[in-house]
Amino acid sequence: MNTRDLERELGKLSVNPHRYNLEGLQPDASEGLVLVREGTNWLVRHFERGSWYTLQTCESEADACASLLKYASEPFYRS
Repeated sequence: MNTRDLERELGKLSVNPHRYNLEGLQPDASEGLVLVREGTNWLVRHFERGSWYTLQTCESEADACASLLKYASEPFYRS
């Protein structure tokens, strides 16, 4: 899975697009998930009211996308 595939899957799950960003930027909402490429690693991060938390560090885009999808499957991200 790559970021384009991930975006389609997030849409199928009706994840609020304001609650995630796949380009490493702050999401539009005050809390949300962010996928960041940092060197050779991919980070799945959570942004919450000005603070960043790294949830997982992955070596591949596919693993990071799968991880973010798992977190985004929680009902909180659909609102």
